[in-house]
Amino acid sequence: MINVKFEVIDLESQIKTLKSFIDISDDYAKFIAENLGLEASSITENFEEKIEKLYNKNLDSMQKRCIVFQKAWDKKKDFINQELAKVFGQTFDFNCVARVNINPIFPRFLDTKTFDIHFECDEDCMLLNAAHEISHFAWFEIFAQNFPSVPFRHYHMPYTPWLISEIAVEPIFRFSKLHTLSSKLPTYDYFYTEKIGEQTVAEIANNLYKESKNIKDFQKKMLKFFNQEKTETLIR
Repeated sequence: MINVKFEVIDLESQIKTLKSFIDISDDYAKFIAENLGLEASSITENFEEKIEKLYNKNLDSMQKRCIVFQKAWDKKKDFINQELAKVFGQTFDFNCVARVNINPIFPRFLDTKTFDIHFECDEDCMLLNAAHEISHFAWFEIFAQNFPSVPFRHYHMPYTPWLISEIAVEPIFRFSKLHTLSSKLPTYDYFYTEKIGEQTVAEIANNLYKESKNIKDFQKKMLKFFNQEKTETLIR
């Protein structure tokens, strides 16, 4: 059984995570600033002091949302586990931690099976994102068996194994009942518009999924296809 525990992120980790995204690019800095009500041009000035103030201001709300999220997850965990078992052809047994926080970006951490959830998400949004991230944890457990020579760092941006794991979420949801968790798209919007040849990225993934015998075969087909294509524009 895959279990998720919801807890409020600690202040030090909150600051560290937000800072890591701001350091990546101005686009991330602007997005975070807009969502936190800060000025993008001065977001790095007294950064820790600003985040501590916002963190403390929202701490009570984050604690309350942890309770709401935990109840919503507990109601759906059997369903999500059953659907993932069907997709991957096996059951999984691991624990995850969902860090409830003020970060408008939802990172995941494969090595600790941890992911972030914004405290203002509604329950449908939370369940969609939780199932999305958990599917990655399951995906890479099998991927490591399927491709033992691929280094762990390639499971992250900007490498192809990371990219195909994100694209694969579309058929994983579409061809299971996981799509009933939310009406929102399960993965990045641009996979539904960007084309390779005459097909969108999502369509390519869906077709490869339908042609595959099982999840390991799907991973092999995905890796082979996207290794042959110029995917620079898809790494975002």
